[in-house]
Amino acid sequence: MDPPINLCFLGHITRDLIRHELLQPFAQPGGNAWYGAQAATRLGANVRVITRMAPDDVPSLTRELVALGVEVEVLSSSATTTFVNEYWSGNPDGRRQRLLSTATAFESSDVPGDAAVYVFGPLTLVDMEVECLAAAPKDALTALDIQGLIRSSDIGPVTHVRNPALADYVRLSTIVKASREEALSASRATSVLEALDWFRNKGAREVLLTMGRDGSLVATRDGVYDIPAYRVSDEIDTTGCGDTYLAAYVLKRVEGLCPEEAGHFASAVAGFVACAHGVPSITAGKATKLVSGARATDIRPRLRRSHPGSNPEHSS
Repeated sequence: MDPPINLCFLGHITRDLIRHELLQPFAQPGGNAWYGAQAATRLGANVRVITRMAPDDVPSLTRELVALGVEVEVLSSSATTTFVNEYWSGNPDGRRQRLLSTATAFESSDVPGDAAVYVFGPLTLVDMEVECLAAAPKDALTALDIQGLIRSSDIGPVTHVRNPALADYVRLSTIVKASREEALSASRATSVLEALDWFRNKGAREVLLTMGRDGSLVATRDGVYDIPAYRVSDEIDTTGCGDTYLAAYVLKRVEGLCPEEAGHFASAVAGFVACAHGVPSITAGKATKLVSGARATDIRPRLRRSHPGSNPEHSS
């Protein structure tokens, strides 16, 4: 049996204050590092999380990760990154988000030098300097979720902003992940295929674009693979789906799966998360079985050849 992969997440674990019209308000942990580390650990990786938060929040925000066996290193910060997430039936976008506070930013000296895989998950524009990515070992796989790099760091409603330095972060990343909305906003493209080209032209070797119920796209230098969304039951809560997708994808790429197969596996893992609250007890076997069962009846072509001006709604 191969030894577990050493995977390091660098990102703020957040305190998310949830407001829902049908529920009493409550608080829970969140952030790319929190969701991704849970998924990677359940899938068999040795996981380390480098994060920052206020000392008083450490027990409540790290308890679940520590219980799973995740090594959590909490660096000093006077505050914890805190969001208010509001959900109600009249909101067509599903969620309204406000930023209440931000933790101290990461520096290049915070990046350890002994992991095989690094996942960088900034949540606001000022979470980490680009030198953090440059500090990862040259032979390591580096994955970046761009979410925070196009988000304002101002206290108040979360909005997308232009980030002239985004291309530098992308250039230093092996794999880049974005949602459809984020990719279009960052690239100013008119279609998702144009957006994927933008990221590849900036230096990303592989680009993951998640689209919710419409599935996801995995772009390489050879083309774009169309990955369906997998579900095991009715959708309950999609929070953390993108984070777990990225974690599962990078693990399978390091294990040797091709981009397309890694994309199917990652979509299945995210599908388990979408049909539960939090991160359920996912196993690699369960995810593989879900993919195999669904693909047995799905013979649609899955490779899109991207070119400027393509209409993603009519690509096969």
